[in-house]
Amino acid sequence: MEKEIITTTTNEVSETYRTAVQTHQRILANGEICAQSLLEICKDLKKMRDEKLYEEFGYAAFDEYTEKAVGIKPRQAYTYISTYERLGATVLQSNASLGITKLDLIAQINPVERTKMLAENTFDGMSVSEVKALVQKAKDQGEQISLLQEELAKAQAEPQDDAPEYDAEKDEMRDRIAALEKQLTDSAAEHKAALEKAKREAVEQAKKETGADAQTQKRIDEAVKKAKKEALKEAQEKVQAEAEKKDSKIKDLEAALSAAGAEHEKLEKQLSLADGTSAKAMVYIQSIQDNFNALFEVMEEMPDEQKNKFTGACMKLLNAMRAQVER
Repeated sequence: MEKEIITTTTNEVSETYRTAVQTHQRILANGEICAQSLLEICKDLKKMRDEKLYEEFGYAAFDEYTEKAVGIKPRQAYTYISTYERLGATVLQSNASLGITKLDLIAQINPVERTKMLAENTFDGMSVSEVKALVQKAKDQGEQISLLQEELAKAQAEPQDDAPEYDAEKDEMRDRIAALEKQLTDSAAEHKAALEKAKREAVEQAKKETGADAQTQKRIDEAVKKAKKEALKEAQEKVQAEAEKKDSKIKDLEAALSAAGAEHEKLEKQLSLADGTSAKAMVYIQSIQDNFNALFEVMEEMPDEQKNKFTGACMKLLNAMRAQVER
């Protein structure tokens, strides 16, 4: 089983990637704990049974202890014990990921074939039913091999009158044994090849889906980049328009100030040419006009309702001034 995780090639590590790494590390750690736990429960159940330690708790039988105190069926407890006894601590712990049900089935295979299959990871990815079928096939072929070997041993032990015929029979038996052994090996190899093919197809499909996701992400990134660019352009144009509008207002104010300066110079010139009373009258008139202009500018910024009130007040003032002038 592969335990290495491909590390990211970028300098930036996303929060999701960190979460994935942490989760993966916990899986590996808990997997090791599960493997050790499986071995320990097998050993402890065997010790409890063999040394009859359950009697210390008042139970008369091991079956009663497992069902009432441990909470598992006696058959399951014996499965743990027998699997441990047949496979041994090392094999049980190193293949704990297969689970006790599969390991119990695998323990039924001839030790030589079993060791070979486990070394080649034949059972990885197989379901319980698939393991069961393969074990049964191995057992059937193993029994045939055993029978042939017994016949061969018996034939070798018995004296033979016809040596050529005897040799031919032994050769035939050897060939049949070799054929069965090869059939068993080929069967396991075929299943492993089929499993590897399925894994490759799954990987290829995952790569295609990942590629599609990458293309989708690329399009999203491009769209975001384009939107940012357009938003920046729009903001720059808006800022430029505001700046131009501001410049225009400044120019208008400068022009107004220039005109006011010219008007002031004109007024001063007129005052210098007129008598004192006329000069005062001109100043007051100019002051009234300037105040009215300033008032109207303020009124332009008022809401309509407020502006209407001040308009009425101005009309009353003008009528009063007009009546004053006409007297």
